[in-house]
Amino acid sequence: MRSSARIVIDDHPVLRAGLVQLLRVELSFDIVAEGGSVREAVDLARKLQPDLLLLDLSMEQSGLEAIGQIVEVAGKTKIIIVTASDAAYDVQTALDRGVSGYLLKGSTGAEILDAVALVSEGKDFVSPRAMSRAIMAARDGAAGPHSRLSSLSPRERTVLEMMASGLSNRDIGTKLGIAEKSVKFHVTNIFSKVGVRNRVEAVLAYNGTIAASGAPHQ
Repeated sequence: MRSSARIVIDDHPVLRAGLVQLLRVELSFDIVAEGGSVREAVDLARKLQPDLLLLDLSMEQSGLEAIGQIVEVAGKTKIIIVTASDAAYDVQTALDRGVSGYLLKGSTGAEILDAVALVSEGKDFVSPRAMSRAIMAARDGAAGPHSRLSSLSPRERTVLEMMASGLSNRDIGTKLGIAEKSVKFHVTNIFSKVGVRNRVEAVLAYNGTIAASGAPHQ
């Protein structure tokens, strides 16, 4: 596996070229391959095993269909969706299928770079507008994992509230006076109890519940 390999998939050549140029110039990224279809995305991921793949949703075949295939053939590859769609279904489906980032086209260069840098560091990123749509859908729809928030212990609830405010595990540990390792233990329990796989989904569940109840954030 090439630890520095990145792939960009978008069926609009001009947009793809602009994104590739931005990443090469500003982050000195090694873009080893480009493509314009779901088939190319899966084939390149299987062949190159990149550490990062930027994928458009709106191609001849839906990019949503490619996510599971990419995860299957290149399980360590972090996927960032780059799309014009802020539809709640697309956001939640992409997250459920294992992407690490959801970035809206029209984002500024700085926002794109921030998102790519965060995901490259092992963190998750969702564009604020896309996050807002997903939260609204969670508020208006079925409870899903949100109903399981009541199973959290008081300490787990506090940790989740701090996660929702954007604090890192280290910052949470500092505020609570506990070790970062203990925070990670609580976060793992939160994921298990709420039925989510990452911080973004956990925060969506929390924010959706707060919005539905009308309660203010702590």
